[in-house]
Amino acid sequence: MLELDSLVLYVSNLSTSVLFYRNILACEEQALSPTFVSFPISPSFNIELKEIENGDERRILTLSELSLKVSDVASLKRMLKRWLAAGGELTQPITQAVYGSTFVIADPDGHRIRLWCPANTVQG
Repeated sequence: MLELDSLVLYVSNLSTSVLFYRNILACEEQALSPTFVSFPISPSFNIELKEIENGDERRILTLSELSLKVSDVASLKRMLKRWLAAGGELTQPITQAVYGSTFVIADPDGHRIRLWCPANTVQG
């Protein structure tokens, strides 16, 4: 059986992205090299940032999103405020979906990050 252990996001400015993810994830990064850092968000999963080569201004089209779960709507709303203050671009406001409440932001490179909580949680 395979085990998912990390997600690597390619970024154009590592310093900008490190500040953004440090703020939204509320954890410190581990530098793996001058152009590669890792954020441990659970005991078995890391979000990693890899800076693209200097001068390479190509934007990689991403047709995916990172989805993170919180326990309740109050947490969802608190996180939205923190993520916007960190510089996230709101691409989908808090909405009700069949699975629960959710919103989506984009990071400085346009990577989509969805935060959601299950439908059976207390409204905040």
